[in-house]
Formats: sequence, structure tokens, C-alpha cells
Amino acid sequence: MSCLARAIVGLIICAPVIQAQLVIPSVTVDGPRDPAIQRSAAYALANVTLESLRAELASVQQRRGYIPHDSLLRVAGTRASAWLATLPPSAVHGLQIDPYGKVAVAAGQDTIAQRQIAARLATPRLSLADQAFTLAMAIEAFSSRDVPSRFPIAEQYLSALTALGDSAAFWQFRGRTALLQAYYLMGRTADAARIGQATLQLVGHMDFRDRVAIFSKGGDELYGMIMDAVGAQPHGIATIRTLNASLMRAVVPPPALVAYDSVFLWNADDWKGRMEVRIKNAERVGQPGAPIAASYWANRGTTREARAIAVSDGKIRVVEVGHISCGPCIAAIPAMERLQQRFPEVEFNFLTFTIGLWGNRIVEPKDEADRVTNHLIDSLHVRYPIGVVFAPHVAQADGSAPTQFALPTFDSYPETATPTFHIIDGHGIVRKIVSGYTPEVDATIVQALDFLRHDSATSTTSTTSTTSTARSLP
Repeated sequence: MSCLARAIVGLIICAPVIQAQLVIPSVTVDGPRDPAIQRSAAYALANVTLESLRAELASVQQRRGYIPHDSLLRVAGTRASAWLATLPPSAVHGLQIDPYGKVAVAAGQDTIAQRQIAARLATPRLSLADQAFTLAMAIEAFSSRDVPSRFPIAEQYLSALTALGDSAAFWQFRGRTALLQAYYLMGRTADAARIGQATLQLVGHMDFRDRVAIFSKGGDELYGMIMDAVGAQPHGIATIRTLNASLMRAVVPPPALVAYDSVFLWNADDWKGRMEVRIKNAERVGQPGAPIAASYWANRGTTREARAIAVSDGKIRVVEVGHISCGPCIAAIPAMERLQQRFPEVEFNFLTFTIGLWGNRIVEPKDEADRVTNHLIDSLHVRYPIGVVFAPHVAQADGSAPTQFALPTFDSYPETATPTFHIIDGHGIVRKIVSGYTPEVDATIVQALDFLRHDSATSTTSTTSTTSTARSLP
């Protein structure tokens, strides 16, 4: 199956059903029903997904706030059951069995789903690619953190998918990713490490073009979860180094592919640079953190002068590294403000940098810093410290953005995804790095802070001994 075909399948058929527990009566969750539209299992799965998404968006707009990931579980289940009723199993054949099984899982009909998946796999002369696709879909369907009892079923399908060998490496990667994310978000670190380690070991066996799944920017969050989980295990740092070495080998394109199109050399160079930043970040966990230095500070004292903040003063810290032009970075700020109120003894920081521009104007670094911080304070009501690093390479005279930065602070606190969160304990040890932002990140940070607060209250160990156990965060 081509990369384009896989992308289309991922968007239309394999999009995850948004799940959840509250149903707001005034929200319309039932989409239009055009009798002229042919019913199919793929159509049903796409509509279950879109109807759940529409209900969630309406709920968020009405409540003007984040709702838990499981707040629409009834909506998804009800809609899936309704669609299932319109699709008698006897009328579903071939490729349509795959989405039918996934709709059945969303409806809570696990037995029906397993029967349909088995029927698909029993199809005479079914190609290896179709077997792998079906098994990957089955793993995704049963990898639900809302229903942990389904995990053993997902593991069984994973075993069957693994047995197909290296020819199915792409689909094994995809199936493992779904199970990894579920385990990680549930705090089952040992299981996430087991699945994650095997996931990265598959990369070198995948077609080079498929490796974009881990080496592109979209793979930052996946890589971060795996490093976090693996690093918490015995001999975690050594395992991480082995995995990173295998990934660096996997960025090298086969000579035949380069001969076909030299663009793959560009891919390799881009992936290599991204991996180098990731490796630097991953190996910082468990090590002493550098002082947080900025050219300009707001919400830290009565002035905004430059200073370096030591991190080994007994205070737990969360440092968000990002920029005001980054949507996820700004989306995370209100969440960090809420967490600051929940954990008043923890210091939260937003660390950013200047680029010499404000809107379409070239401005001085201090002017840009004033505008950035005033916006965050006045519009987003940020009360925790905001640090701005003045970039030595600012915008060009023609208004173009700079092409190079030299920011020592960001060598110490690199950004692997936008934003990146560095969690530092009271001894100044970097204990966790979380890349990217989704609402689930809030729960991840809360879990880490609860652990560190308890650890700080009960620990009598020195900084040295803390370093040796610094990767044991949940």
C-alpha cells in the first residue's frame, strides 16, 4: 500500500473516536441523514468519529473550558450502536469488515468486533499487507485507556501482527504506537517501556519513506513518551543510548533511493538534526539542570532586568520553553496558570526568545519583550515568571525572519517540540521532559509534581543519591 493510500486510510477510516462521560442536553449529536448516501462500514466509522468530534466542540464552546477525555463516551457509544444497527454483519464483506470491527468496539460490542476481525483474517488469499492492516486496526480499537480490560485483547492481536515479520514493520509500528500511548497515559510505565522499546527497534526495518512517522516533527511526542518510559526502568540510560544509536543509523537512506531522488538526502539531513536535539534532551534527564538565564524577566521582582536563576534552591520547577507565535505554547499557558494555583509551592516559568519582529515591524529586543510579556500578563493573566532571551541574530532589514540563533539558554533547555516542559526537582535535577502540548499533558505534569512533592517530603538523600534514582518518575 502506498504512503498516500496509508495517509488517506489514516485520516478517513482510522481516525480515533473521541471518547468521553458528560452529555450536555442542548448539544445536537445526531448528524444529518441523507437516504441517498450509501451505507457502509467505512462511512459509519467516519460518521461516528465526526459526530463525536462535533459534540465535543459544541460542548467545549458551551462550557468554555476543557472537558475530560472520557466526557463523550456515551455519545460515541450511542452513535456507534445506532450505526451498527444499520449494518447487518451478513452485508459486510472484504475491507469493510475492518471498520465494522472498530465501530463495534466503539459500541461496546467486543465479541462482534472480534468475530468480524477473525472473519477478515480468514479471507482466502488475503495479502500480507491486508492482514497487517487489519491487525493494526484491531490493536488501535482495543487499546482504550477507558476500558483497560481490553488491553490483553490488543496484546493478542499485537502478537499476531509481530509474527508476520519485517515485511509488516510499518503496521507493527503503527499498532504498537496505539498501545504504547494508552499504557503511557495510564501511568503503566513498565508496559509503555516494553512496547516503546520494541517500537523504536522496528524503525530500521521499515521502508525509509515510512520512517517519517518517527523522524518528522510529529514524532517528537512519541519519542518523548518512549524515552520517558524507558528511562524509568533499570539500566534505562544505557537502553536509551542503544535505541538512539539505532535511530541515528536509520536516518541514512539506502543508496538506491538516493539514486532515484536526491531529496532523500535532504530528508536524512533534516531527520539527523532533529534526532541530535532529541538525544541531547533525552540524556539531560537525571542530570543537574543549568541556571535559567534570560535577558529580561517579568513577574519576578519589581524590575525586569536580566538574571540567571539557580535551580538547586530546594524549589520544584516547571519550565515551559516556547514562543508566542506557537499556538500550542499559548494554549498551554492558561493550563500552567491553573497548575500554579494548584501547586503554589512549585515555580512555573515560561521561557521564550525574541526574533526582532512584532507584527510586521522590526523592533528592538527589549521593545519586543515588553510587548510579549504585557500581552501575556494583560490578556492571558499570567502571574508566574516569564523569561525572554534576546536573540543575537534579529530580523533582517527587509523584515525577513532570522536564519540562525545563538541562544546558550536553549542549549541547556532545548525545545524538541513546541512547547517543551522541563520538570526540575528541589535538588536541581531534571526529572522529566514532556514534548508538545495536548490536554493530557496537564495530567502528566500533575502526576510528576505529586510524585516529586511526596518524594521531597519524605526524602533524606543527598543530591548525588537523588541523581541515581532521578529517572523513577511515573
